[in-house]
Amino acid sequence: MRAVATELRGVPPTLRATPGARVLEVLQPQDGGVAAHVLQLATGLRRRGWDVEVATPATSEVAGPLAAAGVPVHDLPLVREPSPSDLTAIRALRSLDAGGRYALVHAHSSKAGALVRAALPDRRRLLYTPHCFAFAARFGGPQQLVYRAIEQAVLHRTGALVAVCEWERRQAERLWGARKLVRRIEYGVEACDGVAPDRELLAFKGDRALAGMVSVLRAQKDPLFAVRAMARLAARGRPAGRLAIVGNGPLEAAVRDEIARLGVGEHVRWFPYRGAVGPYLAALDAFVLPSAWEALPLSLLEAMSCGLPVVATGVGGTPEAVDDRVTGRIVPHGDTRALAGALWAVLSDRVLRDQLGQAGLRAYHARFRLDRMVDETESLYRELLGGAVAPLPAAATAAAAAAARNGRLRVT
Repeated sequence: MRAVATELRGVPPTLRATPGARVLEVLQPQDGGVAAHVLQLATGLRRRGWDVEVATPATSEVAGPLAAAGVPVHDLPLVREPSPSDLTAIRALRSLDAGGRYALVHAHSSKAGALVRAALPDRRRLLYTPHCFAFAARFGGPQQLVYRAIEQAVLHRTGALVAVCEWERRQAERLWGARKLVRRIEYGVEACDGVAPDRELLAFKGDRALAGMVSVLRAQKDPLFAVRAMARLAARGRPAGRLAIVGNGPLEAAVRDEIARLGVGEHVRWFPYRGAVGPYLAALDAFVLPSAWEALPLSLLEAMSCGLPVVATGVGGTPEAVDDRVTGRIVPHGDTRALAGALWAVLSDRVLRDQLGQAGLRAYHARFRLDRMVDETESLYRELLGGAVAPLPAAATAAAAAAARNGRLRVT
């Protein structure tokens, strides 16, 4: 997850907030891009005067940073898979909603979206962002059918369904009656924070070009695919550079074992993730994301904001963000030969890397800035609330200005 540089620069002159409108963001994933998105969205809305709170498991990686940024955080016992504990989470959610009197409740992820819409009253105030529908992931057929049936069953309890890319919008519209509810709001991320490169990655890089993926290591991200592609290059005597796999998660041991099994430790190395993505990105010459499925990966946008060329699989909304041979390279998932070829092309040609990276940076500024994403979300919130706005209270303006004088808050 990216280290978010939350910059409190003062309150824009045109700032408006909706008086008495409390917003609850409900988050199930405890790490990764979805959690990072909610952290940035909640702090961005708070800077603009919104009374925003977050409900997420107490063990979430963003619970502490949210609280440090002044966003109230409520412990909600959500787990990823269907579980008897879901009933406990529903009771806790209803109790929280009754006490908070939230004007809007915005659920993030399929699990949170299902529970929020099933448990809470007044569908008009309930928003849902899937961040990749569960029925679009690589599960078995019966499981996908169950997840699709759940989405269809609670759709009538939805005030707005937020798609983070065009691919996700099309997936949503496969549900009967969803077309009128869908709004597309692409992710936005903070600009590259310009921190010093990670020393361990620099030592491994040496005088070679370094590609890397920075991600939670789970099946969705398929880090083993990247290891095998580099092994293919090494077997042909054409590695052209090195690959760093940075991350923690269920496949951590499998990544280390695969590197050892293929005998590519000279060319590929695993590194633990220590809580801030900036130093890792600063050490890389190219970013790699070999995912099996995605909606719109936040990590790609972070890499583009740092001027890094991207090598990624053409899944979900990734090709919408990464223009093949313009801002990076897109390859089919599972095609080891294609991924190896793309890595070699980028790692072996510094001029090409610079061209792709600069084009990606321009695309970031044109489409994926954080303020644009917060603008569009804020506009949707106001629409659902009926458009009533009022100036931000003077006390809140003064508090934001005081925070701005204290400088940046860096959180993970």
